[in-house]
Amino acid sequence: MKKTIFIAAGLCLAMPGYAVALPTYNPEEIADQQLATLDADHSKTIDAAEFERAAMTHFNNIDANGDGILSGDEMFNFRYADRPDMLKSSIKNKLIVNILKRWDSDKDGQISLDEKLKFRRAEFRFIDRDESESITREELIAHWQRKKIEMESSRHDSKSKD
Repeated sequence: MKKTIFIAAGLCLAMPGYAVALPTYNPEEIADQQLATLDADHSKTIDAAEFERAAMTHFNNIDANGDGILSGDEMFNFRYADRPDMLKSSIKNKLIVNILKRWDSDKDGQISLDEKLKFRRAEFRFIDRDESESITREELIAHWQRKKIEMESSRHDSKSKD
């Protein structure tokens, strides 16, 4: 279940090629799962520290070799672990390039914890629409509704290019 939630959280990385294969999902269910997992103090909100702890745990789960740096392969393998068809995909290299474009802000070909946290802090601020320094269930639902619209749009764009 935690892996599912982290994957859902990682949907912020969704790419057109990936979006085509995504199952439909319910933003309210994802919001409830995230609250259940990330709300360590049971306040019914997620504060910045809880959000950052989850990002650090997620980073460590992806870091298969434990070197404190994420490679494109580690990101790809983690994201597509439940998709054996993707692990041997002919578009693997293109997907890795897209992953690194999104996360590798210093363009050194790998993702540091600082890069991951920088992105997650910005994501926290984006989700926290009322700037209360905590994310409510309603803000999570709205966030996942926006992501669903983005993915549907991406899916539509991908189909129209075929």
